[in-house]
Amino acid sequence: MPRTDTVPGSIAESFGSSICYGIIRNMTYLDHAHPEYEMLFVLEGQVEVFAAGGRYRLSAGNFIFIREYTLHSYASQPGSLSLIIGCSPERVPQFTRIFQKNGAPSCMFLQTHFALRSIIHSLLSDPLAEHSYVALVGYVDLLLSHVAAGLQGYPPCPLQPPGALDRAVIQVDCVLPANVNAQEIAKAAGISVSHLSRLFSRKLGVSFSAYVSLVQINAARRMLVQTDLSVREVCIRCGYRNPRTFDRAFLRLVGMPPREYRRRNQPGHIIDYDTPFVRDLLLERYRSLQPAVAKKPASQKISHKYE
Repeated sequence: MPRTDTVPGSIAESFGSSICYGIIRNMTYLDHAHPEYEMLFVLEGQVEVFAAGGRYRLSAGNFIFIREYTLHSYASQPGSLSLIIGCSPERVPQFTRIFQKNGAPSCMFLQTHFALRSIIHSLLSDPLAEHSYVALVGYVDLLLSHVAAGLQGYPPCPLQPPGALDRAVIQVDCVLPANVNAQEIAKAAGISVSHLSRLFSRKLGVSFSAYVSLVQINAARRMLVQTDLSVREVCIRCGYRNPRTFDRAFLRLVGMPPREYRRRNQPGHIIDYDTPFVRDLLLERYRSLQPAVAKKPASQKISHKYE
């Protein structure tokens, strides 16, 4: 079956307003936020998760749930593999009502057990999950039921209104991978362009333009791996008008040209997010935070099929 960006399981362009999932190698992603729930399950290696002012170290078999509009980032050791799932709150109203009524925290680490690992194993092994929206919804419902059950161990914690930086990165996420205009992002965030620039430099450690380029190139990585779009079409969809500019940006951030990246990542659906300078930036910035919450690896390794 040709790979297209309309497959229910694809995260080729963005989480969007539905349900999607993907396998990520070297999960390294600068601070971002979006209107969807996000679930991350580590298959191999370790992943550092920074969310809602906390720092978590996830090992193989660990699971974390992040609520909508929560600023979060990832830094992983080379060679890690993670399953990431995005889900719009509107698609799972029964759980959204539970999360809102009980004041679910912005970020929840869940102790993994046999039932949860079995759901992940089935999702990765079931060919229907990739091509059937109904099947994928079923797996997501099962995962969210465990998240809802885990609320018993957390005190009520209503979501806080997003600040200016949160509003800016959320707006960037809503616009990308299309072209991004700094003036429009600043207006949506309720701040000036100069304030927008200072926020990104001071809080995230990169300029606004560099941040946008990072997210555009990550969108390009997804499209190159999960779709049959031409490199030129990927370039246009990611907001680049000049293919040479796109090639240079891709080479600078990924370390190889887009065509070479596509060749190395065929025919699987794994997306390599390795960006060493982003990983170093995150680990340096969060060094002063509370120590990472070390989690004991699951005793039973999942047998998965992801290539």
